[in-house]
Amino acid sequence: MKTVRDVMTADVVWVSPSARVKTAVILMKQNKIAALPVVDNNGHAIGLVTQDRILGEPEDTIIANIMQRDFAIISPTASVREASEEMTRSAASHLLVMEDDRLVGIVSRSDLLPELGKNFDPLTGLPWSNALREWAMNALKSGNEIAIIFFDLDNYGKFNKRYGHVVGDSVIKEVAGAIKKGIDPDRELACRYAGDEFAIVSLRQADDARALAEELKFAIAASDRRRSRRCDCYLRHFGRT
Repeated sequence: MKTVRDVMTADVVWVSPSARVKTAVILMKQNKIAALPVVDNNGHAIGLVTQDRILGEPEDTIIANIMQRDFAIISPTASVREASEEMTRSAASHLLVMEDDRLVGIVSRSDLLPELGKNFDPLTGLPWSNALREWAMNALKSGNEIAIIFFDLDNYGKFNKRYGHVVGDSVIKEVAGAIKKGIDPDRELACRYAGDEFAIVSLRQADDARALAEELKFAIAASDRRRSRRCDCYLRHFGRT
């Protein structure tokens, strides 16, 4: 997966804290951007101003009076996925990219989406199956045994046709949430394998992996008893290479 450095805007357009809203508006329009880092005379990033922040403000308002001071930051070496998670955690539309206390870039959610779409399912936030294959191969090459658990929702196609895609999508998200909550990220990886199929690759021994599968089947069913949700699961165990 690409890093923040690969997708960020490195040629940063910024504004001084003593500048006026009028200046920020001009810079945003000229450069077709929605956010400006606020940089002081020492070259330090001290704030962030966005289109939403200046909307409705008088043109002569000083930027320092309206800028966001608790802005979110990210390292250029962080993955695109980590940047997305930081945006969600901090409810930020933009992240300032900092390296050795220096502003080296800015990244927006729209910068991340093309890369996230290739590697992660936007509906559930889970990676696609290519991530599972890569994780499994690396584990086997390291001499580990792995177990792969497949989950298939019963009659999801009929359910989706009857209740519609909005309700169907909510079911997929709930199932993904139950799976993510039930796994140990240090020992396994979950992915969306296909439309109504999920898979987990785990470092657990076969018996422990089987117990995990049963726990997750129960969790999936319990996530919405009104719909009597059920799923089938299959387990395959692979020895050392």
